[in-house]
Amino acid sequence: MLRNLIISFLFFILLLLFPQKTFAAIIPNLLSPSNNSTVTDTSPKLSWSYSGQCTGSGSCFRIQVASSSAFTSAYRDYYTNYTYYSPQLYLRQWFWRAKAKDSSNAWSDWSTIFSFNIVSTPSPTPTPSQSPSTPTQSPTLTPIDSASTTSTSFDSSSDSILSDSTSNSTMEPKATSLSVKLFDLKATSSSKSVLPASTKSSSPLSSPKSKEEKFLAEKEINLSKILIVLGVIIIISGGGIALKSFKK
Repeated sequence: MLRNLIISFLFFILLLLFPQKTFAAIIPNLLSPSNNSTVTDTSPKLSWSYSGQCTGSGSCFRIQVASSSAFTSAYRDYYTNYTYYSPQLYLRQWFWRAKAKDSSNAWSDWSTIFSFNIVSTPSPTPTPSQSPSTPTQSPTLTPIDSASTTSTSFDSSSDSILSDSTSNSTMEPKATSLSVKLFDLKATSSSKSVLPASTKSSSPLSSPKSKEEKFLAEKEINLSKILIVLGVIIIISGGGIALKSFKK
């Protein structure tokens, strides 16, 4: 009996001198960022899962973030009751771990260490801008206004014929016959100058006749008729003068 009391007393003394370190049974499970991953956000969201029961007093989780896997000096040491944490970091490689405190206020051991690397956002690859293609314009053919050139040449010839007819009315029969011949030559040349114009107007390159061109054509026809009538009058008058002179 005394022996059992001595053994119990010694065991109690040993417990007081060498207390055992107790840990929570469940350790947090790290989720993201995954181990050896690469991110571009300088404030990444660290998340984990926990299937145990948190303590009723104080914070349930402790998170450490460091630039070394030895965690000799933690850059962030944070306590929270949530299963996520977003620390403000900078570009480099980081290491992180977590531990939990259960309902008996006992801390678990540290979780597995995860690492991630923060890099700058890659600049988008510039794409060559496509300029709208400008349509090539084919050269346009401008038709020659044959009516205007014809009317000009015809007006000059008609003016000369009218002046000849006026002067021939007072000339002698010989001069009258010469003026008739000259008239025939000028009428022939004017008719020749009219022919190319009609040929040009009928070519496939010329555009359809407008109202103005039709008016000029009708004017030319009327002028030609007037010239023919004047020529007939000059011939008749010259013949009469010749008869009178012959009778005398």
